[in-house]
Amino acid sequence: MEKSLLSLCCLAILLCSASIEAQDIVQGLEPIGPVSSFTKTNAGVTFDCKDGSQVRVSILAADLIRVRASFGKLLPARDHSWAIAKDSWDAVRWSVKESADSIHILTDELEVVVRRSPLLIE
Repeated sequence: MEKSLLSLCCLAILLCSASIEAQDIVQGLEPIGPVSSFTKTNAGVTFDCKDGSQVRVSILAADLIRVRASFGKLLPARDHSWAIAKDSWDAVRWSVKESADSIHILTDELEVVVRRSPLLIE
C-alpha cells in the first residue's frame, strides 16, 4: 500500500512538471505571419508569409493532406515525414479557389480553407 501511494505521488509530480514545461513552450511561441503570396504546384500549394515563414499543403490523396511549416524561414529542401512512410502518391484531382480573405483547396472528398490574416488552416 505504501509503495502504491509513493508511486502515485511520483506520477502526480511528474505530470505537473510536464504540464508546466509544455505551458512554457507554448507561451513562448509567436503566431506565423499573414500570407503574402502562394504558389500552386502539381503536388500542392506553398504559402509565403510576410514574416519569412513558409507553409506547404500537399495533396496526398482525395481524403488526405499534409501540412509542413517553417517558422521565420523557407521550408528545407529535404522533405521527410516521421508520420507517413509512403512517399509516392497517385495523382489526385484538386483545385484552388481564391477569395479576398482565404484560399480554398478542394478535392473530391475535402475542402481545406487557408485564411490569409492571420494564417489559419481549417
